[in-house]
Amino acid sequence: ARGARVWSTPWTPAAGFKSLNDIYDTNTATGGGIDGGSYLGSGNNATNQAYASQLANYVYSMKQLGINLYAISIQNEPDANVTSYEACQWTGAQFHDFVTNLYAALVAKGVGSTKIMLPESENWTDPHNLAGPSLSDPAVAAEVGIVADHDYVPDNSVGDQTVPAQIVTPSGQPTWETEVALLSGSDSSIANGVYWGRRIYQYMTQAQANAYHYWWLTASDNGGLIVSGVPAKRLFVFGQYSRFVRPDFYRIDATSSQPSALISAYRATNSTAFAIVMVNTNAGTDVIQTFNLTGFSAASVTPWITSASLSLAPQSPVNVTNASFTYDVPAMSVVTFVGQGNVVQGNTPPVLAPVADQTINVGQTLLVTNVATDPNVPPNTLTFSLLNQPTGATLTSLNATNDLFTWRAPVSQASTTNLVMVVVTDNGTSLSDTNSFNVYVNSVTNPVISSVNLSGGQVSLTVNGPQGPDYTLWTSTNLMDWQTLFTTNSPPVPFTVTATNSADPARFYRLQIGP
Repeated sequence: ARGARVWSTPWTPAAGFKSLNDIYDTNTATGGGIDGGSYLGSGNNATNQAYASQLANYVYSMKQLGINLYAISIQNEPDANVTSYEACQWTGAQFHDFVTNLYAALVAKGVGSTKIMLPESENWTDPHNLAGPSLSDPAVAAEVGIVADHDYVPDNSVGDQTVPAQIVTPSGQPTWETEVALLSGSDSSIANGVYWGRRIYQYMTQAQANAYHYWWLTASDNGGLIVSGVPAKRLFVFGQYSRFVRPDFYRIDATSSQPSALISAYRATNSTAFAIVMVNTNAGTDVIQTFNLTGFSAASVTPWITSASLSLAPQSPVNVTNASFTYDVPAMSVVTFVGQGNVVQGNTPPVLAPVADQTINVGQTLLVTNVATDPNVPPNTLTFSLLNQPTGATLTSLNATNDLFTWRAPVSQASTTNLVMVVVTDNGTSLSDTNSFNVYVNSVTNPVISSVNLSGGQVSLTVNGPQGPDYTLWTSTNLMDWQTLFTTNSPPVPFTVTATNSADPARFYRLQIGP
């Protein structure tokens, strides 16, 4: 009700879904196979299908309780060397295969809007390239909603200052830092708080992250934002950001010529609210900083301060004159300036970001985010529509400035070129912008049943063919009357299907691709 978004991550699948042996070290799982070990799923096998169904049922059950999960991660720290608590190691190839199974299972349970998150490596650099196979396959990348990693690095325990690298995602997925803490000592001081202010600033402005998470709320050491019941300064520093930079804000440009002044700025997409956060890392000197607002102004801003003596404390409003104000930011402090913007220019048209031409396979679901910007303050309400599109294509609103183009290419569209034209219109004076791109659908080949095994009253068929379509298995006893046995959900190929018919497994079978 207060705007929080909830997401979940599993620490391990059930023991029956895992091998006892680790992948990245020589350890063997303990705790009845729960602590450590490695995942057994691959392709469209029974393990992947069962575990995907289990996670989808969990998301569905949470929805019945009134909690609509924003995202679900596949695995917490799939590269960690752990046998003392719940853990499981995965490979990048397993993530690639499992995404398709999980996406289909979520859609089948009516919770397909829940985003799939991966890989949550324990290190921001993802040293085992766990996300690579999923992001390099366009069909799988389209089903990945968030690319996330933790930030445990070798010198984290003494205060890491390494500038994090930007993770570039092929389909524009947001990147999240989802866990970090100093896991030794107990430092609740403002120096520790300013350290975290610097880290958040680095992840927002240099790594271009869209979210930053601390490990947990309370502990007896640096692992918690609250230490043995007493709030640490880092709790209030996180609040300098999270209290004012809310979901659906976006970062706007902010620069400073003073090395100790780390400034980032944010603006709401659905109101005139804005927030400017400044971290003064200088241990003994105040910074007198002048802020010049470009493209908008405000009547005043309210500073909130966390310092050695103040904890997220509001101060007297500061007047803004000619879109400018000056403030004395105390040494070793974090100050957030909160305001409401005023219009300083006439209506100008929205602008659509260009979209490159797309190439997909038959059966592949193409997801293209159309991003519009509106330079007006406050921003106008934007409406997206399709001027030209292939049959079955849709636009779905993601937020105030983004709409999602979705199309699953049917078999009938193989070897075609399809023009898509998207228009965005504002509600100011109905100004608009139009963007066009082509969707090329590759040619398609017929599936091949490469082997058949008849044993124990059931028949198993190994199938190869194009990646993307659904596969429907038909059966007949006379080559005239055909019945559908089942339809898969775009499985990774090659794959094996098993049809149980103990009365008469020796019959005719055929495959059909769709839709």
